[in-house]
Amino acid sequence: MERLKLWNHYELENILQDSKKIIPFLNEFMKNHSVEDTLEMIRISGVCFNVYNKGYKKVSKKVISHIKSFYKDDQSKIEEFSEQIRLINSIFEDFFTLRESKELNQIPKNKESITFILSLEIMLGSLIEYINGNSLFRIKEVYPYVFSLFDEGKQKIVSAGKDMNRVLGIADSIAEFSGSLLKVMGATKGNVGKLETMRMNYVRISREHIEMFDLWSTLLSIEQKWRFIGADINIDERKTNIHLNNEKFLKAQEISKVRFKNQRSKWFADFNLSDKTELKNKINPNTISLAPKNYLCEDEAFFCIAIGEFLHTHNLEIKCLGVTLAEWIRAYIVIQIAAKDYLKERFASKKVRPLNIEDWTIVKKDEEWKNLFISKGISPSSAVVIMENFKFTIDSKDLLDCPFVVHDDILIVIPSVASHMDPSMSLISLLTKKNVDISFKGTGLEDDFLRKLNKQNIFTKKIKRVHNGETYECDAVFTLNNDLYFVELKAFGQPLTTREYYNLLLKVQGANEKINCDDNERSATEQLNRIVDFYASNLDIVKEELQLDSNYIPTNIYKIIVTTAMLGESMYYNDCYIIDTSVFVRFLDRIPPGFSFGKTFLKPHHEDFEGDISSEKLKNLLESPPQIELGNIRVRKNHRNIKLNELTVEYLYYDDPLGDFIKYDKELLKKLGMDMEKVAVSSIQGD
Repeated sequence: MERLKLWNHYELENILQDSKKIIPFLNEFMKNHSVEDTLEMIRISGVCFNVYNKGYKKVSKKVISHIKSFYKDDQSKIEEFSEQIRLINSIFEDFFTLRESKELNQIPKNKESITFILSLEIMLGSLIEYINGNSLFRIKEVYPYVFSLFDEGKQKIVSAGKDMNRVLGIADSIAEFSGSLLKVMGATKGNVGKLETMRMNYVRISREHIEMFDLWSTLLSIEQKWRFIGADINIDERKTNIHLNNEKFLKAQEISKVRFKNQRSKWFADFNLSDKTELKNKINPNTISLAPKNYLCEDEAFFCIAIGEFLHTHNLEIKCLGVTLAEWIRAYIVIQIAAKDYLKERFASKKVRPLNIEDWTIVKKDEEWKNLFISKGISPSSAVVIMENFKFTIDSKDLLDCPFVVHDDILIVIPSVASHMDPSMSLISLLTKKNVDISFKGTGLEDDFLRKLNKQNIFTKKIKRVHNGETYECDAVFTLNNDLYFVELKAFGQPLTTREYYNLLLKVQGANEKINCDDNERSATEQLNRIVDFYASNLDIVKEELQLDSNYIPTNIYKIIVTTAMLGESMYYNDCYIIDTSVFVRFLDRIPPGFSFGKTFLKPHHEDFEGDISSEKLKNLLESPPQIELGNIRVRKNHRNIKLNELTVEYLYYDDPLGDFIKYDKELLKKLGMDMEKVAVSSIQGD
């Protein structure tokens, strides 16, 4: 993939959020950089456009004016950049204009957050019951209005089962993006408004927020892509065309996401098919013992397995922010169980409740939530940390990570959203958002990796030396056909968004230049090169550790970074190959990747996965992982038009035509070597 010029946007955001630092920083930066670099840096910093901060326009004007005064010979480039900001701002302005045309401005500002929460709970709650197969008549006994699919041809309402994938996708989307709208409404300031009964008219109007979720989430995605990879925005009459600058990045991001979701589906399928006899003896809804000794429910067991898989550790006692992994998962599960029980109780009541927060959400004081956590085995000190980090703020990713909406001294949980949480994913996302370093390596990752290599008769060792006060530690060193390999293992969170994939590249490759001269943090490639430089100059250490002949001289030295985050591209940067554990482990296990279609499994022939492992085969894998090849076949480029009042916005995106449920595509199946008539309805990629 053509390499992006990477900037440490975390540092830029920290510097430029202080209005007093902006101009001094710009002055120093512009002395040593071109106008192109300066404008790119400003774009990535987010200082010139922020949908959650209406005050950005004043700052943006100040920044652009200062840049103009410095680069006097580049006015046209600066004007062009200003026009791009104006255009992306106008797209969002058109969205807000459309929003106002839906009568949403009839809702008083001080009632906006509460009416939205009520409308959200009614719509998503009724959708959950629709998914569960209940009739609309039965659902309306409890919910004032109901979401359902409608067959235009037959002019009738159809069951969720007719297009379950679509219905589940809508529910997931609503749960995921509801938080972004609450941010815009100011519901992150510790007070959501007067807790009183709302008018039905306001709650019904507020549905328009939810029905506009797709537009809103699309615009947020476009803004992220514009910010991190750049785009040319052109307007022709009432049509805006967004030409994204790095399509390879977009495709890689989508392949990465598709591979990860398929892997999770496989974990879940394997878990459901496993023998749970021993597990059932460990399930106790009233236990105060944490995993893996006991579980509150079967779901907790799966999510504990999932977090272990994400972080490649078997140790749930590992602490993040001073709280064990077992306690984090238990806290999410406690909230999720409370939410599901609340939904069941509500539906069983067969009555429509008054339209107030207390009757549609779970409302408890801080102390009540704390005591509930403690009663389920979480230590008092951990309960305090968890509660603080579960509070939904302007910096939170979404309500799935941070389920507590703060109102004075009470914490509100929206049950239909909380019931959708995936505790393992929520925890990884929360820790990443909090900038917690999850690149620790549990013994599981290192031990498994060394064991698999040695099982293939590839003698491998971890090497560590201290020289002149500096530590040089390499996770795995081995020889293969006289070539010498150094491997660094990295546990990174799985990226699912544009920003997160950009962050992954930043961790692996490093920023093009350091903004903060005092920053001594090394990227993964910088770390590995430092280690290999030491051992290449002190080869006797390697010979001793690997029991090599004293005359040994490697034909080639290869450096490999193995990351737990699934990649969407083959990577070679700074003399290092970058590959993910899924690819490497399947290679060591001699299991080629493929697809499962119902009872049919497609396993393409791959010579590198047959016979003994050789250096040539391993190098082929590093240069062209077959999982990425399959991803390139699956993921396709598409264009979409969205309508905002009189404005049409056209943009490019990548998606997976197979999805979770196959929509028959003759051309794609032919590429995969599949007989269309033999393909079942469901699909899982065996990554």
